[in-house]
Amino acid sequence: MIVTLDQNAVIPDIKRAMRLMRGVLSIRMVRPKKSDRAISSSLARQIKQAREEYANGETIACNNPQEMLQYFESL
Repeated sequence: MIVTLDQNAVIPDIKRAMRLMRGVLSIRMVRPKKSDRAISSSLARQIKQAREEYANGETIACNNPQEMLQYFESL
């Protein structure tokens, strides 16, 4: 799972929510280096597939950390 955040303030909420998911053993944060921001062709395919699944309503979308926590608590 790759989560990209534009606000560092939500990191603790996201970590807390992810720990509620079954099967999560660890959570690791990585800040990409500027030189690593180019994506591989396989990652580009995965991103395209994820966008298609989202467009088809095959994913779960949370607009904020509170919605994500509510979703995980409902599992």
